[in-house]
Amino acid sequence: MRFSDIDRLDDLERLALPALFLHDVRDDEVQFEHALRLSARMRNARVARTHGLGPHRIVRDYAAVGAIANFVAGHGAIPTDLPALPRPAPIY
Repeated sequence: MRFSDIDRLDDLERLALPALFLHDVRDDEVQFEHALRLSARMRNARVARTHGLGPHRIVRDYAAVGAIANFVAGHGAIPTDLPALPRPAPIY
């Protein structure tokens, strides 16, 4: 089966739900451009970039989790850039 036969990207344009794409700009598993591509199709989507968290640390980062909680609760603005991971980075 070809991917073009099952690609539902165009269907995103019909969604009116709010969406938050929280993605690290240096994610080596899924490129950041994918979040931009998906969010561009959704009228109520926002993108928040993280820096240095990658695909695994992002789920444990206080700023990232706080942005998600604020988005779900409908509180406050979501920043487009979350703070960069400090150097040296904590191990978690």
